[in-house]
Amino acid sequence: MTSSRTPSFGPGGDDVPGGGASRGRRLAGRGTRVGGARMARGGGPTARPEDGWRVGDELAACITARCGTMVVALHRRESVGGRVPVDHVLVAPSGVWVVHSARHTGRVDVHNGTHARPRLMIAGHDRTELVDQLDAQVDAVSQAMVRIDPRVGVRGALCIITPKGLLREAGLPVIRPLEIRGYPVAPPRRITGLLTADDAIVRLPAMERTRLGRALAQRFPAQRSR
Repeated sequence: MTSSRTPSFGPGGDDVPGGGASRGRRLAGRGTRVGGARMARGGGPTARPEDGWRVGDELAACITARCGTMVVALHRRESVGGRVPVDHVLVAPSGVWVVHSARHTGRVDVHNGTHARPRLMIAGHDRTELVDQLDAQVDAVSQAMVRIDPRVGVRGALCIITPKGLLREAGLPVIRPLEIRGYPVAPPRRITGLLTADDAIVRLPAMERTRLGRALAQRFPAQRSR
């Protein structure tokens, strides 16, 4: 049985549900990368500024409850210089993950055009900017991992949270998993499944997760409350 606490480093870890995430402004692949914005406003429940923190709280609470000490969690971080805010950096048994989280209602789908880039559609609206934001976050963490340990790749995922936590209300497929640019698009419970998946190509032992978590915490300080 795992502990009910998710390890974290620094003041922005916020591993206790609701612990340090009551204020502020935001939280959030091209597959796995080795070596190498703000949340969208408008369009439903994401319009209120405080919702970014609440959405992050919900994902953090799910990770704490389902993963315990298996995952080193860094929430609401920013790169040195503050150019790229990062929702969640998660050092898990299955590797290093960057997760961008957003709350939406309505059907979620991916439109693959013949000559255009895939588009993320939510409730009939093009919300591909969420994927662009995730791209920037994965890039920032990937660049940091080149210096920390280039053997470890970085993967990304987009977490869609529904206000009531039901898949049918989020509009996410129950059986068919969504993916765009190599990133899974999933609710919190499926995100935690990715973190602890037994079929991962690389498995990070506990001591290695702690080492990488400390190094990433130094390169991605906690965002300041606004």
